[in-house]
Amino acid sequence: MQDVTEEFAKYAEAEDWCAAIDDEGRWNARELLVQADLLADQVAKSRGPRATVMVQTENSRRMVVAALAAGRLKGMLALASTHLSVQEMAATMDDVRPDVVVASAQQSDKWDLNADVVGEALSGWRIIARPPTGEIGRWGEGVLIGMTSGSTGRPKAIV
Repeated sequence: MQDVTEEFAKYAEAEDWCAAIDDEGRWNARELLVQADLLADQVAKSRGPRATVMVQTENSRRMVVAALAAGRLKGMLALASTHLSVQEMAATMDDVRPDVVVASAQQSDKWDLNADVVGEALSGWRIIARPPTGEIGRWGEGVLIGMTSGSTGRPKAIV
């Protein structure tokens, strides 16, 4: 994510452009970088650099911002589908052990993750800190974690 973020920032510095369009409007690259820096700062304050940031997946600028924030942190981005049940999310949390989860209030309620809300980001989404694992950089050179659907059993993390 760090390389992608650095390239994104380099091109945004040279010229601003529309980098995302979602239900909330059009978002220029520089706007997204400002939002990513804010999110990265909040995550770093609660869990430090190189954090594993799990984000609720959706087709919006929030995904771009979360990816850029993970890059700014030199961390890992983990994706959590809104289709995950409470049990599947619990299994995902066990496997991935994210440092923070970033999700809407509705989704974090559905996943029962509200015990450790430490902040707000991305127009009302929650930043939920997880207990520290003590394993900064535990994913080696990995930058993204996706989850299998779990169609033949428990969902599995793919780095």
